[in-house]
Amino acid sequence: SFWNVTLPVLSGPGGAHTTKYRIVKPGKDGVEWDDFLLALPEREHLMSFTKDVPLFIRYLKVVTDLEGRSSDFLAFLERAKSGLIVESDVYITTEELLAIMWKNGYSDQERNAVQFTFPGDYKFHYPELSAMFDIPEEDTYKFCMRTRTEQSHIGELDWSKVQRKGFIRDHWLIFGTGLVIFKYFPFFNYYFG
Repeated sequence: SFWNVTLPVLSGPGGAHTTKYRIVKPGKDGVEWDDFLLALPEREHLMSFTKDVPLFIRYLKVVTDLEGRSSDFLAFLERAKSGLIVESDVYITTEELLAIMWKNGYSDQERNAVQFTFPGDYKFHYPELSAMFDIPEEDTYKFCMRTRTEQSHIGELDWSKVQRKGFIRDHWLIFGTGLVIFKYFPFFNYYFG
């Protein structure tokens, strides 16, 4: 705490991480934060995690039974049995989903089912949307990424996949200056304290 002011972002296990945009995010090992609007990441650059989805599975069971898509439910259940592996920032929120359902003409009953089942801060990741609406995963992935990009979302990237390679290549001016000094300076091997 600084002057007895505590920040919620500092309470996590990794402390605070200040991004290159001077925005404070929770610190995590192996995570780099970047703005998706400025640098749209590739799919393999995004940070993945395992999500437990018991609430969504119960909701999906009801939806697929009503629509006669039990095979889709069993396929999703098999995939999510030991946790659903998803990219952390490829999602839409409950409010965004309700607005999209309203725009596409879903009934009040269908929208109320989503609104009263899921909390307001629930994040629907693209495999969940794909299973719920019977849409190919690639399309739901693109839609979620476009939604995050439009909001200039600062998301988690896997540091091992996005770090710059080639320290000397990126710092050639410093390296070149040092090389010239040590090559032509007459007393380069003496130390003047």
